[in-house]
Amino acid sequence: MRLSTHVATLTMLAIAPGVACAQSAVTLYGSIDGSLRYLTHADSAGDGQFLTGGKGLYESNRFGVTGEEDLGGGLKAHFKLESAFDSGTGALGTPGALFTREATVGLSGPWGGVNLGRQFSVSARTVSAFDPFTFHYLSITPLSKDIVGTSSDRFDNDIQYTGEFGNLIARAEYVPGGVAGSIKTGTALAAGATYRIGGVRFGAAYTEWNDFGGPGLNRNQLSAGADYRIGAFRVTGGYIGDRQDGLAGDSLSRDLWLGTVYTFTPAFALTDAIYRTDYDARGKKGSKTLLMAGITYSLSKETLLYAEIDNTRFTGTAITNGQGNQFGVGCGISKRF
Repeated sequence: MRLSTHVATLTMLAIAPGVACAQSAVTLYGSIDGSLRYLTHADSAGDGQFLTGGKGLYESNRFGVTGEEDLGGGLKAHFKLESAFDSGTGALGTPGALFTREATVGLSGPWGGVNLGRQFSVSARTVSAFDPFTFHYLSITPLSKDIVGTSSDRFDNDIQYTGEFGNLIARAEYVPGGVAGSIKTGTALAAGATYRIGGVRFGAAYTEWNDFGGPGLNRNQLSAGADYRIGAFRVTGGYIGDRQDGLAGDSLSRDLWLGTVYTFTPAFALTDAIYRTDYDARGKKGSKTLLMAGITYSLSKETLLYAEIDNTRFTGTAITNGQGNQFGVGCGISKRF
């Protein structure tokens, strides 16, 4: 259950004493996920390992505050602050940093909305809709780290536009590089769109980095996906192609995935998926193929039980700990508030 506006407002005042809070609506929210996972071939000796998901196995552990103020004439001001935490230790997700998941402020109206700050990239927002597991199990599936190729699906200092026009969602973003004497070095530009017609939905996004990591080290990425729903059944798939220029040669990675979701009842669902990733870093190649199945059972709108089973095969430079295969199984509970 989400907290009342009055309680959330008092919470905001507690975290920021002496700062006036004039929001017309403020909400404190979050989720906590507790899990147990067993993974084979966790080291070079081939030993197995039991893991507890302090950061969240199914859903990332987080807490946040959102606020919105009606400015009149259809114009609204809003903000979002969201932090990660480790449920195993109680520590913040990143020591010394608080709102590492999102920290944005912006305006919205009939024309759409603009947000400034740390936030999910256009690519992440576009392609996550076509992930069979809808951006859950991110420590297992390859999508989070392969969205932007730097183990992150977010940008700092991001200026992002989102507009919804009937069945069309359009997005664009610009990330300044912040380099003195250059308006190009370290910048990123992206555009994306999603469109629905009947039971079919499809979308794509393109991101380009300029002088990413230094002069001449450019990068581009294309992500796309589609899904089809008929009754309780959904089939979905997608693609991410990433190319990075380097002084010693180019690096390429390609992700392909396909999955199905069947909702037996409003509370119970089964998801199956296959993810394939191919790497070519300056002629050194490798691949990773993940087969995964998961079930979820909702005890309420805010409380979920889950279980998953997965098997990953590695080749070439993608081999982990000298092992060509890993098997994993996990289960847990996810609670939103």
